[in-house]
Amino acid sequence: PIGMKAPESVLHALPLSAPADRPALSFPKRATVAELRRRRDRHFREGQHDLALQIAAEVAGRDPGRESFLKHGMLLQQVGRYREALEVLRDALRFESGPAYLIPDIHLHLAYTWFLLGKRKRMGESLKRAKALRLKPRTACNIHMTIGNDYFIRRDFLAAQRSYLEAEKSANNAMQRGRALLNQGIALIRCWDFAAAEGPLDRALRVLKKAGHAGELAIARSA
Repeated sequence: PIGMKAPESVLHALPLSAPADRPALSFPKRATVAELRRRRDRHFREGQHDLALQIAAEVAGRDPGRESFLKHGMLLQQVGRYREALEVLRDALRFESGPAYLIPDIHLHLAYTWFLLGKRKRMGESLKRAKALRLKPRTACNIHMTIGNDYFIRRDFLAAQRSYLEAEKSANNAMQRGRALLNQGIALIRCWDFAAAEGPLDRALRVLKKAGHAGELAIARSA
């Protein structure tokens, strides 16, 4: 993973007659946008990215804006639909209203999507745009992770590990911290330093297990 995130409510049973090429609705049709956002984020935390993506698309359709398009693009990225993610994230930048602090985040996710597509020049351009927007501390972790990913793909694993260490130091939540620790361990393994990799990998497991991030925890256990 050269690594988003409710009151309990009753989920409707999935209808058996849903067409094979179109997944059944994973939420009640009358659910409010606020409830859909909670479900989207909960499914993401639990690693159910396909369900989260379906709800994210519904939220973006009902309440188009920076936040809804950013989350939709992030989830398209998570399920490997990178070209679609680029389109949605670019559309997120076209909205003139919405929280300004989301703009650098959108550029960061564009940078990461370009990275996943192997387009390092385009990744660098998006990263520069993000940095030029006077990033708040909450975005520092994502910057360090993206820089670390660039080092990793260039096989400079030691420099990647150092960037992931900085990402861990600036993490704002358990998922960010767990991802940074996980990537540190993977980078150290690629440096053939298996003993040093055990520390961050063990810590990643503890952090992600305590926070209940099932999807990330499964990845950490397979490292």
